[in-house]
Amino acid sequence: MNNIISKVAASVLLAGIVISGVNAASTLVVDGNVSKAQKDKFYIDMAKASSEANLTFIPKVNATPGSGFTLKFENGGYSDEETQMFLCVAKDANDSNFSSANSAVVGNLFSQGQTGTIINHTLTAPQFQFKNDANESLIDAGTHVFFRTDSECKNPPKIKGLGSSCLSVTAQVINGVTTQGTSYPDYDTNTMTLGETAKAIHVACSVPVCKISVAKDMKEFTKDDVASGINKIVAETNVDEASGDTGKISDCPGCDQTVTCITNIEINNSSDTPVEGLKLALNFYNDKGELANDTLKLKNVSIKLEDNETKEYTIDGSVVKMTGLDLNESKGIEKIKVVYTPDETNVIPTGLVKGRIYDLDTNTSKAGIDVTYDEVKNFALFKLTGQTEFVVPYMNRDYRTFVKITSQVNSTMKMSAVITDKAGRSTEVPLNDLGAKKTVYLFSDHGPLYDAAQAAGLDNAWTVKFSTSGSVTVDAYMKSPNGGDRRIEAFGKK
Repeated sequence: MNNIISKVAASVLLAGIVISGVNAASTLVVDGNVSKAQKDKFYIDMAKASSEANLTFIPKVNATPGSGFTLKFENGGYSDEETQMFLCVAKDANDSNFSSANSAVVGNLFSQGQTGTIINHTLTAPQFQFKNDANESLIDAGTHVFFRTDSECKNPPKIKGLGSSCLSVTAQVINGVTTQGTSYPDYDTNTMTLGETAKAIHVACSVPVCKISVAKDMKEFTKDDVASGINKIVAETNVDEASGDTGKISDCPGCDQTVTCITNIEINNSSDTPVEGLKLALNFYNDKGELANDTLKLKNVSIKLEDNETKEYTIDGSVVKMTGLDLNESKGIEKIKVVYTPDETNVIPTGLVKGRIYDLDTNTSKAGIDVTYDEVKNFALFKLTGQTEFVVPYMNRDYRTFVKITSQVNSTMKMSAVITDKAGRSTEVPLNDLGAKKTVYLFSDHGPLYDAAQAAGLDNAWTVKFSTSGSVTVDAYMKSPNGGDRRIEAFGKK
């Protein structure tokens, strides 16, 4: 066995010189070009290695048959599917003339790495060795040594990303050793930056405000914001309280006229490995953030894959599989629509639909999932619209109090109230609908407010919160203990 000690140790010892790993540093470059900068993206969420990095090792000293080194990566590495790799050089020793037709194998992958260096099927520190019978004239100092996956020296190995996105992927030759395992720092190189880690899969969801119509008993969605407020003060326009863009309500084309609400999901895959399938699971949460799937009763929910299949779904946390995808960089963005259709019978609760998107797979015919993506996103905000709320701060059954409410809309209006006494006890009061432009008087000593307070055992003094499905004008008065009338100022949300 040829020993590197026989080639260099004698002259070093005789001269009394210590070899420095810094001064004798070798070089690691890309494509054999010392000045070339690498700016590739190495995907962290795809099982397959994504980008080539045609690494070239240029030893500062004459390489010796039987010696070896470790190729150390940070935030990336070769796939563990690479069970054999080769060190290749130009067989005529002309570095600028390297090609597969003009190549010679001078070494190979000795080990995929020591314990702890293979992370998530990625070789972060593979070890290489020059062949014991390598032609020494082909591995002199300055020789360009290329890494290849085949003995014909045609294909550079691809590199995977590791960790989070936007980290620098680097490579460096370290731990040079002789045939006897003696440290040989002359092989150590600079650190070469190859590019950055990145996510191949990006999913964006529009988060529409699904407007529940108060005027339709909260059983339908509406496209219209009914002007609301009291005494000609218009309430603030509803805004999307979920994270994401405000969506639009759309009619369902080609079917009935029920107004639907639609979440648009856009999925983009930046890699050249197509994604064939994914899974979705949807849940509904009430205004308190509690899981409340049982309270949401819709006619149906359909999940529509653009130019492909439609799946009917019930929002209950169950899993739906979307197949037939062909997500890759050349095909652009895949669009999925989630359409919510009310049954117009059950009240639609306010709250938030959330969806889990996960198990993206590049090969649905093969067991296992090979894309690292699992996120829960806001899908749709269900919110009341067209509702006016105002408060009469004081009513007393012992001193006759009345509230005059006049409709300002051209259609029948829904009304309700909540009475709260000074002890903090409350009761809800259903009220009759109010006709277009009509007026109603509600009293503290008789009628629906009085009856409800008596039935609930409330004290004599109350605060009353009213809700209507349109804009109104409001006046309130009470009898003073000393006679006469005293105005009570009702207030609403501006």
